[in-house]
Amino acid sequence: MIIIKKIYGLFLWFIIFFRLKKKISTNCNYTILSSKKRHTFFGYYDKTPFNNSGNILLAHTADIKNISLKKPYTAEIGYFNINEPHKFISVGKTDSWCWQQGARLMWFPDTDNKLIIYNKIINNKYASLVQDLFSEKIIKQFDFPVYDIDSSGKFAATLNFSRLGKLRPGYGYVNFPEYADMDLSEDGVWICNLELNTKKLILSLKDLSKRNSYDNNVNMKHYINHLSFNPSGNKLLFYYIRVFDKKKIINACVCDLDGGNLILLNEGRNCSHYTWKNDSELLIFSENKEGYSYNLHNTKNGKIFPIIPMMIKHDGHPSFYSGNSIITDTYPLGFFKEQNLLFYKFQEKVHKIAKLNTPYSYQNEIRCDLHPRLSKDKKSICIDSPTFKGRRMIIFDLDLKNI
Repeated sequence: MIIIKKIYGLFLWFIIFFRLKKKISTNCNYTILSSKKRHTFFGYYDKTPFNNSGNILLAHTADIKNISLKKPYTAEIGYFNINEPHKFISVGKTDSWCWQQGARLMWFPDTDNKLIIYNKIINNKYASLVQDLFSEKIIKQFDFPVYDIDSSGKFAATLNFSRLGKLRPGYGYVNFPEYADMDLSEDGVWICNLELNTKKLILSLKDLSKRNSYDNNVNMKHYINHLSFNPSGNKLLFYYIRVFDKKKIINACVCDLDGGNLILLNEGRNCSHYTWKNDSELLIFSENKEGYSYNLHNTKNGKIFPIIPMMIKHDGHPSFYSGNSIITDTYPLGFFKEQNLLFYKFQEKVHKIAKLNTPYSYQNEIRCDLHPRLSKDKKSICIDSPTFKGRRMIIFDLDLKNI
């Protein structure tokens, strides 16, 4: 019996060694972007690091020795040319960032596709700036941080990053903890006029809390996350989240830019990740009668249509590849912590683009989700992954014939 146990133990270790040695499994060609002795990552999945031509990718880098973010430390802002995958070009620095969403680094809408925007501490407060990526010249500076920008570049949406950092570690910032406990009547969802450098509170947490009597508990915590303009920029999605006694209630809300015509897409049902299909339809991984799946929510009539009923049972970060197909991912699954990059054409089977093994040390607020992001021509997908000694950006050439 002892010999059998030893043989079984050796066999198990052999399997573990083999699986960990093979860190990535894919039929697609891929390129790893990395900066020596630095974590290299982009951030969230709702923005693309690719420029219009697909040869320049935005990125953050941070000290490889640091993995926690309990106190602020500096990340660098910059980019890679895809032809020089190990040459990170730094153009700036920021102390206001997080592992899941970075400094909300994104391309700023401009005809030349050379301007970027990101959050930064300026004059000892949260702020943001627009910068020419190649000349490094500061074009504009705003007195507030941004979360999302509309397609015209005239308006931004923002929230309290300190409150978010306290109640959802890994998503907000830790620079000014005193802002985390602002009065509910003074905190909530803001719309910013980028031409005038002003912001306006359109919906307060206090106003939102009045929609449900359960919110009257004085110990309940309230916060906002996931602001997203629809494609034309006349509607805003946001998540209103309440936490009480370890229970979290998440409502996906859509409103006009003045806070009017507020609707709750998932009244009484929880939800997570999202992507706009068009101006009036949102794909959300949310609860339905059968459980959780990807559902299409209509913002005009409130109807919910399960487009992937039980085909994908795991939560992920979706983006539309076409009108009837998406790319998405999974959290680490199983003993080997495998993360899957997926392609799904509606009413067909799920296709696996890649499978990656994730180190056990990347968990909770310091985890590294794949956060798949498409290039503008949809021929490439960029993810973040800790598979290769620290966070790295990996670009897959999307060849649907080989999937």
